[in-house]
Amino acid sequence: MKNNKAMFLIKFGQKEHLESLQKGNLYLNNLDYFIQMEKRNNKKGRGDKSEASLILTDVALKFINHDSNELSFTLDSAKTSLRMDEVLAKPVFCMMWIGIEDFEVIKEDENEVEAKLSFDAEQQKEMVSEFGDYALVIDAGRFMEALETTLNQMKLRFATGKVDYINYSTNKNEHLLELMENDLAVYFKKDHSLSYQKEFRAVILNKDIEEPLTINIGDMTSFSGILPSAPLLGGGFGVKFNLKN
Repeated sequence: MKNNKAMFLIKFGQKEHLESLQKGNLYLNNLDYFIQMEKRNNKKGRGDKSEASLILTDVALKFINHDSNELSFTLDSAKTSLRMDEVLAKPVFCMMWIGIEDFEVIKEDENEVEAKLSFDAEQQKEMVSEFGDYALVIDAGRFMEALETTLNQMKLRFATGKVDYINYSTNKNEHLLELMENDLAVYFKKDHSLSYQKEFRAVILNKDIEEPLTINIGDMTSFSGILPSAPLLGGGFGVKFNLKN
């Protein structure tokens, strides 16, 4: 995935919930919430039981005597899941990110470029069925400014970024080291089957929660708008970029 800057962030959901979010009310669940959601629904999507996990395939665990360097025994596993449980209580807020590459130009002249958002068939199907009939579209830069100001005032340490989607059928040493060293990258990895979500997330690092946490970052009405999901995902809305000389 290209490391392009997000222009917009999109939150899908029920209209009344998005209206509350537009007023600045961020509703955060912990990572375990999303693990339990897939277990309850028996469907990977919004829920994901591999959150903050490392999945290893066809791995051999060799137990070595450090003094003699002799092999004591070997355990072979077709699939192994590893996770540091202390991360499961961390609050997280998730949205879809939109970059310039997600726009398709449909008209242009010297002073204006008109483009429409382009989503593939999987995104059109899954984002509505999994996440809701409406979408709140937010200016990414102003959202981040409001979020960072609020969390700093609350003395909450946090990390933000795009999720990196991993094909776990290929083992990589770097992923194991990240998990063992409690690297922040652990919070930003998911299975490649969920790449259609294009997820951007914020994680609070110095607070654990069992119940949902609400944080108000200030009214976002001036730099956001609520649209129906289906026509948005289907290319029914465009953006005009006015080029001022």
